[in-house]
Amino acid sequence: MPRLPDPDSTAGITRWTLDLESANVLPNAVEFTTPDFEFYRAVRISTSEDGKEWSPAGGGEIYRYQLERRLENSDRVPVYGYRGGRFLRVEILNGNDAPLTLVQLTASMVPRLILFRPVQGRSYRLAYGNGKVQPPQYDLERTLHVSAADKPFAAELGPEQENGGYKDPRPFSERYPELLWVALGLAVVALAYTALRTLRTRPSMPQQ
Repeated sequence: MPRLPDPDSTAGITRWTLDLESANVLPNAVEFTTPDFEFYRAVRISTSEDGKEWSPAGGGEIYRYQLERRLENSDRVPVYGYRGGRFLRVEILNGNDAPLTLVQLTASMVPRLILFRPVQGRSYRLAYGNGKVQPPQYDLERTLHVSAADKPFAAELGPEQENGGYKDPRPFSERYPELLWVALGLAVVALAYTALRTLRTRPSMPQQ
């Protein structure tokens, strides 16, 4: 649904901050609507995992103006280089111009489909969440053909369940990075204690 800018937007920057509620949502474009005419603005797009640290994720220009007898118009900006993240930030850079009036934003994504041949009397599970798994290789990718006249069968997902047999393939240090910092802190304390004791120890006098 179209969304109005954030309340804290300034005269120089009109901003939207979207909570996608998941890092697996992959928007591919943002579209703007405004009744204004004769404008040309740059758009900056960023993404974040925590809403604090932002990384570039796209950008472009939106414009609408009359060029002789032709109307130049662009209200859609692609989201490229998207690395994933729960939060998406979109900013219109107004410069010294007044902000666009009644401007609204809509984020969109390319629909993703799961195509397979179901067998009567069997149930299926959809596993997700492992970002490092390699995509499977099936001949179904080339042999299954779906035409525009085909209609998908009605199906609904059951309740979500955690996979108790899943084993995280990441190294121990990546799964528990806080332990690495604790060990480093203990090592620093031990070195400092050793250095302090060395400074307090008087050197023995050589025997005559």
